[in-house]
Amino acid sequence: MSDSTTLSLCQLPPEVLHVIFYYLDIPDILRLRRVSRYLNGISHSRQVWTNAYRTAEFVHPPGPFLWQSACDLETTLVCGFRVDRNLRNGSGPAQTEKPALKMREIRCKNFYGGVNLVFGRFLLIGFRNEICCYDLNIEVLDSNRDSIIIYRSPGQQLGEFRCVSSFDVEGRPFACAVLLHLKGTAGRRRDLTPQFSIYLLHVGEQSGVTLDLLHQFVSLTMLTDSINLGPV
Repeated sequence: MSDSTTLSLCQLPPEVLHVIFYYLDIPDILRLRRVSRYLNGISHSRQVWTNAYRTAEFVHPPGPFLWQSACDLETTLVCGFRVDRNLRNGSGPAQTEKPALKMREIRCKNFYGGVNLVFGRFLLIGFRNEICCYDLNIEVLDSNRDSIIIYRSPGQQLGEFRCVSSFDVEGRPFACAVLLHLKGTAGRRRDLTPQFSIYLLHVGEQSGVTLDLLHQFVSLTMLTDSINLGPV
């Protein structure tokens, strides 16, 4: 793809690019993702994958449904495309494709504790006063920022955090972050009161991961492992 073509594509508004993406197959959509950060963002929009879902000629589950995110639609279509390609290229059973090993080096300063991988894509790392999120689907060279801060402690040191996941009554997966703060006088552990905060992890199409506060409570325990979620 020439530089002039890349420049013209990056100058087009989203509504025009959605029309162009409508006529592309799955591999071409994924290739355009690497051209620029702007096209990367467009390629993650739900409209692109809704159109691709409706026009896909290979076998795939029913949809798209309103509760399916852009990531859900993309994952389903990519898997369906690979199965269809293997069936067409192989004789008899599908030829399994060995996934390429990918490595991402992340350098952290003032690491305090708590590392969680959410939805197989977002790596959350806890520091003393904040939580950073790394989108492992985005190449570092395609983005002008390596991570985003999704939580900053309001003056209190973050004691511990972990992520828990479950399914709602409709079978949709969700994840929550459980944060522990120690309220009281620093240096006097006996006077510290454990306060837990539970946040719902929301994955947006453009803004990445955000945290929405669900509940806060005080407990005698200081272990986030003692908190779990059931179907809601």
